[in-house]
Amino acid sequence: MGSTAGALSVEQGSANYTIPIIVPPGISGMKPELSIYYNSNSGNGLLGIGFKLGGSSAIYRCDKTIATDGMKGGVGYDDNDRYCLDGQRLIAIRGQEGKSGSEYRTEIDTFSRVKFTGNYWTVDTKSGQTFEYGNTGDSKIEVQGKSVVKLWVVNKITDASGNAIDYVYSEDHVNGEYTLSRINYSNNSVRFNYEDREDKAIAYQAGAKYSQTKRLKTITTYAENNLARSYNLEYQYSGTIPKRTQLVSLQEQIGDKYLPKMKFSWKRFGYVEPTRWHRYNTWKPPAVISSKMRIIDVTGDGLPDILQCASSSVTDCKSWINTGAGWRRNDAYKPKTIINGKGVRILDVNGNGLVDYLQCDAAGRCKAWINTGSGWQRNDSWKPPAVIAYMSGSKSVDNGVRIVDVTGDGLPDFLQCDTAGACKAWINTGSGWQRNDNWKPPVVIAYMSGTNNIDNGVRIVDVTGDGLPDFLQCELSSGSVTDCKSWINTGTGWKRDDAYKPQTAIAGNYSGVIRDYGVRILDVNGDGLVDYLQCDTAGACKAWINTGSGWQRNDSWKPPVVISHWNGSKSIDKGVRIVDVTGEGLPDFLKCDTAGQCKAWINTGSGWKLNDNWKPPIAISHWNDSGNFDTGVRIVDVSGDGLPDFLKCDTTGDCRSWTNVTSKPLLKSIITGTGTTTWLDYKPLTDPSVYTKGTNGAYPNIDIQNARLVVSSVETRTNLFNWKDATYYKYGDAKVNLKGRGSLGFGWIEARDDYLDNVELTHALKLTRTQYRQDYPYTGQVSSIEEYLDNGDGTKQLLNRQLNQYKQRISHSGKVHSVDLYTNRNDVYGFTSGDLIKSTAIMNSNIDEYGNIGRLSVAHYKPTVTGAGATSNNLASATTVMYPTTNPMSVNFTTETINTYDNDSAKWHLGRLKTAEVTHGAINTPSITRTSSFTYNSDGLLKSETIAPNTNKSLTTTYEYDSFGNKTKST
Repeated sequence: MGSTAGALSVEQGSANYTIPIIVPPGISGMKPELSIYYNSNSGNGLLGIGFKLGGSSAIYRCDKTIATDGMKGGVGYDDNDRYCLDGQRLIAIRGQEGKSGSEYRTEIDTFSRVKFTGNYWTVDTKSGQTFEYGNTGDSKIEVQGKSVVKLWVVNKITDASGNAIDYVYSEDHVNGEYTLSRINYSNNSVRFNYEDREDKAIAYQAGAKYSQTKRLKTITTYAENNLARSYNLEYQYSGTIPKRTQLVSLQEQIGDKYLPKMKFSWKRFGYVEPTRWHRYNTWKPPAVISSKMRIIDVTGDGLPDILQCASSSVTDCKSWINTGAGWRRNDAYKPKTIINGKGVRILDVNGNGLVDYLQCDAAGRCKAWINTGSGWQRNDSWKPPAVIAYMSGSKSVDNGVRIVDVTGDGLPDFLQCDTAGACKAWINTGSGWQRNDNWKPPVVIAYMSGTNNIDNGVRIVDVTGDGLPDFLQCELSSGSVTDCKSWINTGTGWKRDDAYKPQTAIAGNYSGVIRDYGVRILDVNGDGLVDYLQCDTAGACKAWINTGSGWQRNDSWKPPVVISHWNGSKSIDKGVRIVDVTGEGLPDFLKCDTAGQCKAWINTGSGWKLNDNWKPPIAISHWNDSGNFDTGVRIVDVSGDGLPDFLKCDTTGDCRSWTNVTSKPLLKSIITGTGTTTWLDYKPLTDPSVYTKGTNGAYPNIDIQNARLVVSSVETRTNLFNWKDATYYKYGDAKVNLKGRGSLGFGWIEARDDYLDNVELTHALKLTRTQYRQDYPYTGQVSSIEEYLDNGDGTKQLLNRQLNQYKQRISHSGKVHSVDLYTNRNDVYGFTSGDLIKSTAIMNSNIDEYGNIGRLSVAHYKPTVTGAGATSNNLASATTVMYPTTNPMSVNFTTETINTYDNDSAKWHLGRLKTAEVTHGAINTPSITRTSSFTYNSDGLLKSETIAPNTNKSLTTTYEYDSFGNKTKST
């Protein structure tokens, strides 16, 4: 009976495993293409962590970006929304965006014609199929509680002969959930069965509720109502809170026979049990932690470093660099000024991915030092346009300045309001600051009253989820909570909209003392929208969930412990910290009281649960009626695994560190029905053994290094042999675009293929290095592939080299891009000699507006005879770009193909080959040319094929089809 098929690949650092779903054949080849697939970077979805159902398609609303639209904006279920097809941005080329009669192309052209009727969408593909989206009631998925459509899922795919695949959905409109229930085609069907799950999730977007309460249980295929196959899925819940669905087996049934199960096992990165803090003094702080210290990544390697000025003298400033294994003194990054209360801000101002150093003194003298990657360099083009803060006697004065990216371009901007209420804004131009009061704060942020700092209850935070910060304000001394206000960032300025006004006072001022009212604004349910938590002095705690259109009271999320306390004259730090300790992307609560009793509440995805495996290993803070005392404790990821760790170093010299020893569940192994086992291992990009950061990034495409986990190795062992195949991966030059295009991928990836014999000795085989383009629109295209014989001793020998060059064609007012492979060159080297022994060059030219190649030139080369001198390439039009005429290679033989095409843009029958002329040439041999011509019927199917047309050797073959497009006759 065999076993269930599956294929593993590693793509841009992610583990991908694909299991094809075999379905009965359809008429004229029309059948759904379905799969179950795993991606190690995917979240908890319909099939649990990482696994998804492949083969569906949807058009949905998506954000505006600066890169495409010139401004940033989120989904609002209104006329400002943009649209995407399966991750590809749609560009309107005719009509008004989202309106009836509008027509689109994908931003990177796939040569599909996309139209919106006002009610549903159609997509005509180059291959001749037509997709309908939302043309049935069940495929039009509305916003929960409203009639507006949030996404249109595919309901029908039709080929040129009218053969169709129909998709049927089940929608729970009340809870905002939908599932694919059935696919019908050619009297066959695929049926999907679901079950309830414990790890339910609720999320919101622009006022719409989304739920995930089901998971896929079985996929069953039928041929004319007779059972053909079924795929049965078995799950478990992860062993630690928050419990998440994990797929543990898949069993395929064919008729009444069951194939052996395919099994999946899971691990947690780091230690498995117990989940706890591990005392690990490698990272114990090298100096006392206090307000005179900053813990921040200055080298850009994803690891935080330490800057300190322990006294009032700059000569006493120091810096320690995080090596990944501890701290190393390196004063190249020591602070340029005293840190404490001196108006110092350390942040990336020029968008190169490295933090810079800004400072203003009380006299208004401002300075800036740019991070060069090896230290600080004075550059006053970036000096602050307004005094940030300063010392007045022994008191630090908040000058009402906030530095935040208000335009969404990835660069921080300056906002400031003075005591008199005069507000200003300076926008970051990429080379300095430019005054632009369209962005001036709509309300005074903070000010001085006599000698006292006044917190005006302002918080600047993105409440709408569009990536742009908004203004919230509520200060008790201004009156009552009814005086609270909010202003939404429109992408061009601020607009008063009290849907997001604070639900309680954020701050107050008492006899010159700022009062913390226990408000914290953060995303607690993981939907990407910040929520509103508050506890008052009496211990009454409340929570409001962000619906994307305002706040909704939901005390399932109320804080499990009082966050802060007012003792009548002072705000008291209650030793509470809210931080994601489990690595699940959800914030958790930690607390230690004055007696040193510590607790932890873990976020379950639907609330908080006490779990003292995570209780802090040391008291976080100390307080009494006299005030708060810094105990020298900080919670920060020092090991670079994406998990927060604990540092402590107080004035007594008690310095310690604890590392967090777990992370999110990851797929560890796959065991197929034949017993073949594949093991996966992962490492973070902060590990230098697996990743090398690039050095050529520049705004807006910056080099990055962070704690993202990538596949570091794949090992496979079969039941037939006692050895393992192994592939080890290294990555480099990852970049991200700050204007909305997101990840640009890695610049290069190396894969080393080895095998381990029965005594675990490693035998090196091959090293493959692939380089990728990262510039738009070529992002992700392979620029070169080199294959080496890995000698296993650090040396290697080149075997093959492939080089690619691309060109783009731009259309529709410069917004649609077509990417064409222009030239491809493949060099082969001798296995023993290392000499170049042959080469092939391919050039594609005369490419039409639909991506059809008009001319394909191929030249095969061999080395020139020694002493023959420079050679001329007799296929120069195809290869001079790749081979200069002085290259010691001569043409061995060539092939040149000239094609013409029939492109019927009315029917969208594209790329039908009309004529083909193929010429073969070789050394000292007359060239040979063969021609063919083709015609097509009204459905775009091949009607006739003629070899050597217009000659006395002409031969024509004609084809006939039935009404379903099946070929019935050829003559």
